[in-house]
Amino acid sequence: MAAEHEEHFPNYVVIWAVLMVLTATSIVVSLLVNEFAPFLQRALLVFLFGLGALKASLVIANFMHLRFESKVLWVLGLTALIFVVFFLTGTFFDLTATVKR
Repeated sequence: MAAEHEEHFPNYVVIWAVLMVLTATSIVVSLLVNEFAPFLQRALLVFLFGLGALKASLVIANFMHLRFESKVLWVLGLTALIFVVFFLTGTFFDLTATVKR
């Protein structure tokens, strides 16, 4: 008797629903902050970028099936992402520096 190989794939409808709830949350929070607390614009940007990163990680892990890949692939991907963020941050500060003439 061969052992059954059982793979667990995510329920795509549940993941889609979570993505829709997160999208609705980002829309509602941005509307509320703009209407009632415009002084929280920077905090709103940080929140929205974090929410966007969470949604992107859900899509990458589930719809691109990277959740089932080896840990080596994850380490390589995160290392590349860290380098991209590092170099873009350095470029950002270089481009936003004001030149006094």
